[in-house]
Amino acid sequence: MKRLLCFILLLINFSVFGQKISFSPEILSAKDNEIISVREFWKSYIQDCIKSFITKDKSLTLKYWNEEELKNGYSDLTIDNLSSTFPLYLYGELVTFDIKKTENGFLRIRSLILQSDSTSKNVLGVFSVYSKKETTGYKFYNHFFIAKSSLKHYSTAHFDYFYPADYDFNIDKVKETENFYLNLSSQYDFQPKNRITYVVGKTLDEANGFIGFDYSLRSSASKNAGYYLCSQNILVSCQVDHHHEIVHSIFETKFPNAPKLFHEGIATYYGGTSGEEFDFHVNQLHAMITSNKEIDLSNFDEWDKIIENKTNPFYTIGTAFIDYAFKLGGKQKVLALFKYPNTKEGTYSAITTELGIERDKIDLFLKEYIKNYKKEKK
Repeated sequence: MKRLLCFILLLINFSVFGQKISFSPEILSAKDNEIISVREFWKSYIQDCIKSFITKDKSLTLKYWNEEELKNGYSDLTIDNLSSTFPLYLYGELVTFDIKKTENGFLRIRSLILQSDSTSKNVLGVFSVYSKKETTGYKFYNHFFIAKSSLKHYSTAHFDYFYPADYDFNIDKVKETENFYLNLSSQYDFQPKNRITYVVGKTLDEANGFIGFDYSLRSSASKNAGYYLCSQNILVSCQVDHHHEIVHSIFETKFPNAPKLFHEGIATYYGGTSGEEFDFHVNQLHAMITSNKEIDLSNFDEWDKIIENKTNPFYTIGTAFIDYAFKLGGKQKVLALFKYPNTKEGTYSAITTELGIERDKIDLFLKEYIKNYKKEKK
């Protein structure tokens, strides 16, 4: 029902506000047959991305991509950059401002996502995708396919690292990361099908650039920034030992539909967040509670919009529930939380059913839990 409603809203949006795919005047007036063909191929792909999102039929879009990348588990590395549930191309108007021929028969397609209203315009991302004509017609290629030949490569049993030559690649940290992944996978009976492609840069922006982004809302100056693209099995970071995202690579793959609150909780429980362990974030959340006793910690979604002194309270709250689940019933109680759907009601139902906390008592429980946790650590 939700997807039907979303489809109707998308149709209304297109009909009221006009075409959501636009091209620069230079592209529209192009006389070159290759540029014209790629323009229409790209336009057709974006339209099928919308259909694929509504119908959940990935074959509608996978047919556009080259066989080599598909065999390695890649398709469009840009589409899930902002969200794993909502395609980047539907966040606003897709403006393709350049299609240019490059080396080896490739054509580079440069686009941006533009959100606008009556008062402002915001660019959410600027990115590149490539196209090349093959025996069966044109196919798309990711920028990473082009860029990786210029990067250093190092493999472990579970990771394929790609990094620039001037990156300080620490083998000891890589080995420790391999052991961390192996131990956690074993603990939760997770058997990966393929190695994780681990793209590293000196900054997150540099790493983003390797997969095709000149700019993204995921841009960050933090040395602790990173993210995992579950649909592509790719981790992007400026660290070779980003434990938080490595935990995501296991749990998001094993429980793709589980509540986000518990995903961030388990990732913070084992891997910390923003370069700090759980204890640090408990102290920060306690300070928030102390300074404003009227805050309601049970409004989870609202807390996901706040970051103060490196602390996202949503992550800390999620970790508190994970920690309590361990104390209540060990690993099996924790895993029980991941059987519920990633909805508001699914999250509350898990807390009530598995942890025995009534919905109207969640705020009180969390405040007492944070206070007692601090006392136990003294």
